[in-house]
Amino acid sequence: MRLPVALLLVPAITLAACSGGAPEKEGARENAVETSANLTPRADKVNDAAVLANAFRAAFKAPEVRLGDDIYSFRPAALYRMDDRWVLLSEGSGPDCHACSGFLAAHYLAGEPGAFSVTGGRADAIPGSSFGAPPEWRMRTDLMAAPVIEAHGGGTWQGISCSTATLTELAPEGPALRAKDIPLLYDDTGAIVDDRAPTSVKGTVGEGQRSRNFIVRYDGSVKREIAYDRKGDLYAPAAKTDDVPQC
Repeated sequence: MRLPVALLLVPAITLAACSGGAPEKEGARENAVETSANLTPRADKVNDAAVLANAFRAAFKAPEVRLGDDIYSFRPAALYRMDDRWVLLSEGSGPDCHACSGFLAAHYLAGEPGAFSVTGGRADAIPGSSFGAPPEWRMRTDLMAAPVIEAHGGGTWQGISCSTATLTELAPEGPALRAKDIPLLYDDTGAIVDDRAPTSVKGTVGEGQRSRNFIVRYDGSVKREIAYDRKGDLYAPAAKTDDVPQC
């Protein structure tokens, strides 16, 4: 006799659809689903605070970590269950100077809650923003074979606001940089002192052919779609980007 589906489910850790430092789109899928190209990688967020704390204790002997000449203070941000590993993301804040960057740490864990062990990753996996702040980030499962962290960093200098994106794939062998310094925002409104119209451009990273390319779409003073193609381990623009303003 076939048992009802509800009787076959054994509750374990509270899992939710992948999300990160920024809200995900409504209706995001929770688990791996088949697409026309291949399988969407699994990235289930753990919503149990105690399990998150256990993972953080396994990755960090103390919240303060020396990176280079500076001390960074880390706090747990999110824990994800993937197919064959757990991935802990922790936000690190550093020196409070305009040119200083914080970090998003990425550690790979094995085992089960209460008995985690670190198998890879590092505290300075993904650079952050100015004034020692960690990056704004979100988890993506629509771009590459493994889940991807889309991280944003930037700031305002002399009235000009800029931000760029970094894409880091959480590959089985460890966090791997796939694209950096993707222009996402440029706005010089605060720097204008005459009647010149401001330049304001905003970009978004959209899916393309998984693990082959992705598309950056711009709106505002510049309206374009630019494909970033994979070349070796990195993705690079397939066309010139001279008309996209950058800091």
